[in-house]
Amino acid sequence: MKHKKRIFLNFCMAGVSAVLVFTSSDSIAREGTSRAQMDLIKKASNENFKSIKQLHAAIINFGGGSAEFDSLVNEYSDASTLYFKEQFPDSAQVFARNEKAINSAAYRLAQTYRKDTESIHGEVIRERESLMLNLSRQGGKVNASAELMIEYASSGLNRAIDELERFRPIDAIYYFRRAKESCFRFYEILEKPLPEKYRKDAADNRNQVFIEVEK
Repeated sequence: MKHKKRIFLNFCMAGVSAVLVFTSSDSIAREGTSRAQMDLIKKASNENFKSIKQLHAAIINFGGGSAEFDSLVNEYSDASTLYFKEQFPDSAQVFARNEKAINSAAYRLAQTYRKDTESIHGEVIRERESLMLNLSRQGGKVNASAELMIEYASSGLNRAIDELERFRPIDAIYYFRRAKESCFRFYEILEKPLPEKYRKDAADNRNQVFIEVEK
C-alpha cells in the first residue's frame, strides 16, 4: 500500500471559506499523468494559495474589491475540484490560468502602489524642506530621527521599484508598504497628525481592509 499524506488548507478570508484537500505520495502512479504535471499542480496550489492570501487586503483596498478577490478564489477552487475528480491535465491548466490572473492583478496593484507611494514620499520631502527652512531661521535643525525616516522611505521606494521592474509585484507591494510606513513615522516623530487622506494607506500597511466610518 502506498503511503499517502493529506494536506489540509483552509481559506477563511472575507467571508469566503473552503477546505482544500490534496493527496501526495512517494510514488505517483496515475495513468496518463506525468510526474512533472503532478509537481506543477502541487506547486501551483501552494503558491497560488499563498499569493491570494497575501493580496487580500490590497485587492479590497486598492484593486477590484470583493468581486476581483472572489474571482481569484473561485478559479483556484475550480482547479482544486478538477484535481479531486482526477482530471489532472485540466486541473494543471486551470491552476496555470489562475497563476496568470493572480500575477496580472498583483502587477496592476503594484503600479497603483508605486503611484501612491511616490506621491506620499514627495509630500513628506516637501514637508521636510519647509520645516528645515523655518527651523534654520531660528538656528534649529530637523529631528534626526525624522530625517532617517525619509532615508528609509527612499530606500524602500527604490527597492520596490526594482522588484516591480523584475516582475515580482507581490514583493514590490511589500516594499512600497514599508516605504509608506517610514513616511508615516516621519509625521509621528514630529508629532504631526497623519493627513486624513492616508487613513486607508495606514490600514492597508497593517494588512487590514479599510472600512470608512461615516461621521
